[in-house]
Amino acid sequence: MRVWDPHGTAQQVLEADRGPVQALALTRYRQTTTAAAGGLDGSLTLWDVESASARFTLAPDDGPITSVSFGLAGDTVICGTGRGTVRVHATADGALKQVPTPHTDRILSLAYFPLRAVPQLLGPSEMILVWLV
Repeated sequence: MRVWDPHGTAQQVLEADRGPVQALALTRYRQTTTAAAGGLDGSLTLWDVESASARFTLAPDDGPITSVSFGLAGDTVICGTGRGTVRVHATADGALKQVPTPHTDRILSLAYFPLRAVPQLLGPSEMILVWLV
């Protein structure tokens, strides 16, 4: 993946050997920019963007990752899969924090609600699900 500044100048190349990236999110966490990428192979990799170094990669779990989002403080990352699974991890070390009840279909999009940090998702069934995390 390539990272550009607002003027279109390439800044970093984030390398991974896990195949195509399907979902991407960025946040500011602990004074650094962190990128999260979900792969078609189901892996989730977090990078320190300034140093272009991978912080960790979580092994594939339950199908391709189709959506990634960070919590408002940047300390959690949530990912959704093509099989309806949602996982919430700690940004610092990848520790699994929560696995909400799965959806019955693939997850197309995830977002945190700004007032209460409630992840929401939208699947092809056009359902919106809300979890308290």
